[in-house]
Amino acid sequence: MKTVRGASLCFLGAISLLAVACSPMTPSGGGTNLAPVPVLSANPLSGDYPLVVDFTSAGSTDPDGSIATYSWNFGDGSALVSTPDATHTYTTAGSFTAKLTVYDNGNKSSSAITVITTTTPPANVAPTALASATASVGKVPLLVSFSSEGSTDSDGTIASYSWDFGDGTAASTLANPDHIYTAPGAFTATLTIVDDDGGSDSGDVAIQVNANVGPTAAANSNVTGGQVPLTILFSSAGSADPDGGITSYSWDFGDGNGSSSANPTYSYSIPGTYTATLTVADSEGETDSASIDITADAIPNVAPTAVSAATPSTVRQGLPVSFSSVGSGDSDGRITAYNWDFGDGDSSAIANPTHAYSVAGPFVATLTVTDNAGGVATATTTVTVTPNLAPSAQAGGTPSSGKEPVLVSFTSAGSADSDGTIASYNWDFGDGSATKTTASATHTYTSAGSFTATLTVTDDFGATDTSTVVTAVTANVAPTAAATAVPQAGARPLVVSFTGSGSSDSDGNIASYAWDFGDGGTSTVTNPSHTYAAGAYVATLVVTDDNGVASAAVSLGISAVIDDDADGSQPPADCNDSDSAVFPGAVDPLDSAGIDSNCDGADGQIASTLFVAATGGADSGSCGAIGSPCASLSQAVLNAAAGSKSVVQASSGTYSAGFTLTDGITLRGGYAPGYGSRSGTSTVNGSVTASSTSAGATLSDVTINGSGGANATGVLAQSSTLSLLRVTVESGTPTGAGSSAYGVRAIAGSAVTIVDSTVSSKPGVAGAAGSGAGSPGAAGCNGGGGGNASGPSSPGGGAGSCGGSGVASSGNGGTGGNYSGGGANGGSGGGGASGGGGGCGSVFGCGSGAGNGSGGAAGSGGAGGAGGTNSATSATALWAGVTGGTGSAGALGGGGGGGGGGSSASASGGGGGAGGGGGGAGAGSSGVGGAGGGSFGVYAHNSSLTVTNSTVNSLAGGTGGAGTAGGAGGSGGSGGGGGSKSCCSAGPGGSGGGGGAGGGGGGAGGGSGGPSISVFHTGSGTLAVSGGTQTRSAAGAGGSGGTGGASSNSGGSGSVGSTGLLLRIWNNSATTA
Repeated sequence: MKTVRGASLCFLGAISLLAVACSPMTPSGGGTNLAPVPVLSANPLSGDYPLVVDFTSAGSTDPDGSIATYSWNFGDGSALVSTPDATHTYTTAGSFTAKLTVYDNGNKSSSAITVITTTTPPANVAPTALASATASVGKVPLLVSFSSEGSTDSDGTIASYSWDFGDGTAASTLANPDHIYTAPGAFTATLTIVDDDGGSDSGDVAIQVNANVGPTAAANSNVTGGQVPLTILFSSAGSADPDGGITSYSWDFGDGNGSSSANPTYSYSIPGTYTATLTVADSEGETDSASIDITADAIPNVAPTAVSAATPSTVRQGLPVSFSSVGSGDSDGRITAYNWDFGDGDSSAIANPTHAYSVAGPFVATLTVTDNAGGVATATTTVTVTPNLAPSAQAGGTPSSGKEPVLVSFTSAGSADSDGTIASYNWDFGDGSATKTTASATHTYTSAGSFTATLTVTDDFGATDTSTVVTAVTANVAPTAAATAVPQAGARPLVVSFTGSGSSDSDGNIASYAWDFGDGGTSTVTNPSHTYAAGAYVATLVVTDDNGVASAAVSLGISAVIDDDADGSQPPADCNDSDSAVFPGAVDPLDSAGIDSNCDGADGQIASTLFVAATGGADSGSCGAIGSPCASLSQAVLNAAAGSKSVVQASSGTYSAGFTLTDGITLRGGYAPGYGSRSGTSTVNGSVTASSTSAGATLSDVTINGSGGANATGVLAQSSTLSLLRVTVESGTPTGAGSSAYGVRAIAGSAVTIVDSTVSSKPGVAGAAGSGAGSPGAAGCNGGGGGNASGPSSPGGGAGSCGGSGVASSGNGGTGGNYSGGGANGGSGGGGASGGGGGCGSVFGCGSGAGNGSGGAAGSGGAGGAGGTNSATSATALWAGVTGGTGSAGALGGGGGGGGGGSSASASGGGGGAGGGGGGAGAGSSGVGGAGGGSFGVYAHNSSLTVTNSTVNSLAGGTGGAGTAGGAGGSGGSGGGGGSKSCCSAGPGGSGGGGGAGGGGGGAGGGSGGPSISVFHTGSGTLAVSGGTQTRSAAGAGGSGGTGGASSNSGGSGSVGSTGLLLRIWNNSATTA
């Protein structure tokens, strides 16, 4: 492959054609960007058109960046291409300049070129076809293998082959095909080839297909005649096929038999003239035939021998005689026919026949036999036939008399035929009925009268005789039916025992019983039992005697009522006939299934019941009947109390408001529409209160979701007797800091019983955090400065106390020495801080100067407040948790001592400064943490509580509230400075001592955590818990204490409140964890 680089082309500057490639290599713009370096490669660079050239820009670079785009111009006017590599086809002859232009990422470009030369291709040379065939001559069908081997294309390749076989069949495109010619004839097969430039050539090959020549048959035999059995040796010698071979031989011997052997042997067994034919076939199915005539002669015949006999030879007319040809034969063949002539005009062709002579007399029977060759022979035998004697008839019958119907057995015993047999019997019973043809017969006379039966016998030759027998028949008396039934009335299914055994027949016996029970049932039993469904029926009995006479029907009335439960009441008055405990007037308690036992239309006593429906009810002063229920529970209870109703039944559904349950009322929920059964749940979204129900009230089968709010309570009993049966109570969500939740709360001497129920309470609310930190103490007063000395007799005066009271009062400064006297001592602070000593006094001066006052002591910090405890002693009608205690105030800081008066030395000393006041005490915090609210499943105060087989759940107690911080102690006051000396050796006054800081106040204590107690009882009354489960969730954590006030002596922090109680049961301090 030739590669042309743009950079190298610049050395050929003399060639103007390449100038275009050089100029882009020099940067054409300002700046520092360097031009890219293109590299153009092409393959091939020349060739005949159409010429396909592959172009590539591989090796192109940009010294200071990257190549961004490519542009190919192929120089033949075709469209530009912008890929790094390209393929292009030149379709005309010429010289073309291809140019690659590359652009870098700074949009600077450079180009490289190369020249592509294309020439006109030379003219195509046609290919040379060479056709040949194997087996080009042969007999039809002829398989020929054709070949194009030797066919060539000097300047390319052969692209296709086509063979025309010359016989009108489809051409083949194979180079070397096979073909079968199916008809004779001369054919020219032509091969046509086409090269890759469309040039073509043809070649022929001649094919000769010859027709088939059929075979020639030659039939031969060793003999052509003779006496049967005649055996012939047949031969096909001389048979031939000139253009192949004989493939099959078929001999037809002329008598229906044949053979496929070339040279068979065959025997003729029947005389006659036969034509034996040989048919041969070659491989192409062509045939030829040849024949031979064969004569088979018969053997001379010997006549047969006839022998005849008759048994018996003497016989009565009409009886059979057996004739025999036994002994007849044919020595050289077989007898083929027999013929008997019996001498009475009858004949037979059977070898051994039977014949009866119908008239008496002597007869000669002749036998003629014929053999297979037609020879005949005869023989005779004589038969003597005597005349027939008539038979004798004898008739008998038993019984000879009786009541209708009478079954008589007739017999022909004693009848006989002296010279033969009785052939038939015929009985005529004398009552017009059909005759019978048996020797013995039975017949039933069904009516009264005297009847003569006649027997006729006929012998085997038709002679007859008769005999009679008389039967006397008397009339039958019908039977009498008698029927009873026990019971004839009762509840379904009614089992009735029938008795028909009292029926009778005066002149015979009862043969059958026919009961019709009136409901489609029947029986043939004498004393049957039958079960009746509800209804009124008529049962009948008909009896039939042994003579088939039926009685008159006897009828019995039967009544089966609907009382399936056998309680004595029938529907529709009995509203449940499958339950014997349900009937009008039955005791009807409020049972768990809501069954209407007394059929008054509702569970319980409808007269004492008022009805309320969550859906479809309407409130009014008169609502509550079962057909017009109230809509709200409060209206229902109100109307029940006003109407002296003791029960309120609530249908399933949701009631949107709580209510107050009044004295003597039982409210029960969960009824299906119509109040005849129980289905679903009655849910009350609101709290229920029982107040002053001394006679007792009951809540049953309802779900109560308390209203929530402060000290949320699901059911509240106050001064009441209340039973909760199969209820589900939930307290509602309490609100307000420290508020508790109560599932059921009993107070003020109530007596509450909870059975088979589920009671739960929501979590208690966290206690309130304390408010307001302790006040900080006031700062102490600052001491005043001592007076300055002004001359020998004018010492500076000491500053007075700046104030404060008690321990916080500041000491006064001492007066400076006067001329030669010593300075006065400073005063002590209120808390005991000493004042500074006065300076010495001397005319000439002395060494000890005035002393500074001592600082006041800091006040002690206040104690932190106590945390609230988890005591239950304060619980009354509501739970009362213990709040945190208040913090103590800090102590006051001590006042500083006053500075001493300055020393004197002929000049007066300076006055002492005053001490600072003590700091004010920090106030203790009163912002105590409130107690957390409790969670109580059941809560009782001064009341009695019984919990049986119930689930009681309490959730978490509320967290105790946090206490606030104590006040910071006040800072101590600064001591005043000493007064200055007047001159010379006198000394200045001492400084006053600073006041001590006040103590910090104590922080307030945290409130106690709220309890989680399943069952809680405090105060008077009793508690009994049995069965069921009690669960408690978590006790509330105590509230954190407030921090002590800051100071030199900080106040103590308040204590953390106690964790709330976590118990299943609390009963006046007796607990179950």
